[in-house]
Amino acid sequence: MNKITTITEDNNPKVWGLVSNYEINICIDGVSYTFPRETYSVGDFVSIVPVNISQRYTYLIEQPRAAMLKKYDQLSLEACGGKVDSHGPLYSAVNELHEECGITCNETDINFIGDVMVSPGSLEEKSYLYYVDFSEDQVADELILDEKEPLIRRKVYFDEINNLIQQGYIKDLRTLYLLKKLEERKVL
Repeated sequence: MNKITTITEDNNPKVWGLVSNYEINICIDGVSYTFPRETYSVGDFVSIVPVNISQRYTYLIEQPRAAMLKKYDQLSLEACGGKVDSHGPLYSAVNELHEECGITCNETDINFIGDVMVSPGSLEEKSYLYYVDFSEDQVADELILDEKEPLIRRKVYFDEINNLIQQGYIKDLRTLYLLKKLEERKVL
């Protein structure tokens, strides 16, 4: 794993999403509550883990994430993914899989694991989680990378995953949840 030693922080707030203020009126077990809440919306996300079941490996994406660099001084190792676009989560999953892993597939090849809220107390983000079983002939030799989003496609064998988690290399909640669900389903 690559080690990063410096990160420069700019504390000037920038708009990346929408902050919404709510007044919640709710009755729980016969008791009425009224209270204010604020949420942040940056849109919904999709995460997908490609698995080559016959060869017993997956691809995870290693990339610089500001929070990971700041808190852990390391790159993030995570499932490929990104924002859901106007075509919907399945379409976005297919595109992210191709952009970040170089894997070509169809929407019908993708398996839905579930959807989750990463931090519902403050974020409105809904994350759609998928996996796809792929073969080597679906993988491009080289990735065509966006110069503003550097990433590395890492081949990770199934028997390495638990060690990477225990050693703290995989910290992304979506990725951890996906890997756990794939283990429960006996995919990994």
